[in-house]
Amino acid sequence: TTIALETLKVNITNSAMLGAVAKITGLFTLEEIKEEFRKEFERNLGPDGLQKNYAAIERAYHEVQ
Repeated sequence: TTIALETLKVNITNSAMLGAVAKITGLFTLEEIKEEFRKEFERNLGPDGLQKNYAAIERAYHEVQ
């Protein structure tokens, strides 16, 4: 929730959870997650929204233990 609020300014944790799950499971690289996210949401979010979500994904990926 903290990551979502600080990066997206809303309490929507989906992007952060993608980053955390990718790191914990090792099933996907950070770049694979970001690419699939872009394919799915670029049209709806636009460049600014996409970058904010990338920030949430990356931060969760790097902060999860």
